Amino acid sequence: MNVSELNARLRVLLSPELGTYINGTASIWVYGSNSLPPSVSNGMECLIKQIPLGYARSSSSGQKYKPQEWEIILKNYKKDNNIDRAIRKIEQSFPVSEVVHMPFTTETIEQARIRIKDPIFFRSL
Repeated sequence: MNVSELNARLRVLLSPELGTYINGTASIWVYGSNSLPPSVSNGMECLIKQIPLGYARSSSSGQKYKPQEWEIILKNYKKDNNIDRAIRKIEQSFPVSEVVHMPFTTETIEQARIRIKDPIFFRSL
């Protein structure tokens, strides 16, 4: 899966929970984009980051396997909402390897870091 496919899937999956940026677009953004997010979200924001892991390894079936993961960061800027529903949707739709939830405190907003497994398989030459 590439970043465009993941972005599109998350945009549809999380549309009821996502806030918007000041320009009216859904608050979902990819790290490494040519520009910064237009503003702080007025609700929940979803950030996407690819985590390259290691190198290709041979498997017993003659294929090569490369571990790859995506990190999804959910940030909740509204204290009267929570991100539990969005976390559950992601867990039900993707092969999740880790979820770390950080609740609201007097100094920080509610956040979650979710790692999605997305290995790459290819035939060796």
